[in-house]
Amino acid sequence: MTSASSGIGHASGYRALARNEQPTWAFPVDWLLQLRQRLDRLPPKSPERAIQIAAVAGLYGVSATNVYRALQAFKKPHAAHRANYGKPRMLLQAELKRYCALIAELKLRTTNKAGRHRIT
Repeated sequence: MTSASSGIGHASGYRALARNEQPTWAFPVDWLLQLRQRLDRLPPKSPERAIQIAAVAGLYGVSATNVYRALQAFKKPHAAHRANYGKPRMLLQAELKRYCALIAELKLRTTNKAGRHRIT
């Protein structure tokens, strides 16, 4: 059976999830939280980490990759707003002209010891 006939949108058998869509291998939140805390106490290269992941994967009957994927997607901290929240992303025309004038002045006044213009 091909991926087109099975209704799966991707050739590898996986499809992209919507932002709020739960994957079919979703784990209980408390298990992910406990696993995250146990893994945070271990060194990054510890073989015990793989054992912990394999234990949870075996408990739920999924692959270790799915457990890693669930941990990665679980409660990532993110900023509530952009750093420039409430301000336009584009420069105002007056500010743009000011920056252009400043760059033009730098290009005119920037010379090296031989009196030649330096690239700015």
